[in-house]
Amino acid sequence: MDDENRNDLVVPPGAWGDWVNGGGWLVINGYHVDLILRDIKRVEQIIKDTEQGIVTANYQTGHPHGYISAMYRGELAISKIQYAKNESLCELKNQAEIYPGALKKSLINFFIFEAEFSLMFVKANAGAEDKYYIAGHVFRIISCLNQVLFACNNAYCINEKKAIKLLETFEYKPEKYAERVNHIFEVLGLSLFECYDMTEKLYKEVKKIATEINNFLNEGNSDERKQI
Repeated sequence: MDDENRNDLVVPPGAWGDWVNGGGWLVINGYHVDLILRDIKRVEQIIKDTEQGIVTANYQTGHPHGYISAMYRGELAISKIQYAKNESLCELKNQAEIYPGALKKSLINFFIFEAEFSLMFVKANAGAEDKYYIAGHVFRIISCLNQVLFACNNAYCINEKKAIKLLETFEYKPEKYAERVNHIFEVLGLSLFECYDMTEKLYKEVKKIATEINNFLNEGNSDERKQI
């Protein structure tokens, strides 16, 4: 299948880590094609878990913020099924397309907490000139804010790559979000105190959005709808 007839391109389950089960990077008729394997039993369990708001964050090669278990649900929701041997996969996809209120609340609450926690360490260490350590926390903060905003918009964040660009198309977000995120990382190398101030301001704006969404849900309103 590969244009260059390269050998051993497809690796077995587990070769890329526990969550990206395996697959291969091929070039077919000039197009780059990623073949990614998924354990259907695990996907089914994740669908059940996320219905209840149960989410885990997992260490995974290639995902700098970790592999969030809800990504499986998101992948299925936005996918286009080319072949299924029976209706069970189609039924699972239909279920995945509905964004559960319990999942929304869980992601918002967990990641707004983590963002605030990491922000505390950025503030405490801004004068230490330990940019490596600070950069790690700033990245985690932004990654958490991304997850919160995706959840606020009933959307699944399935990859850190291009996440802030996609967020610009959403209804609920701070103004000029992607531009401000990029600027935060530019400033990080120049002034840790200024970086902290900018990150804190963005965090507060996201928290305000999340609080309004949470209050709406806590009043007993149903906000389950299809992911677009």
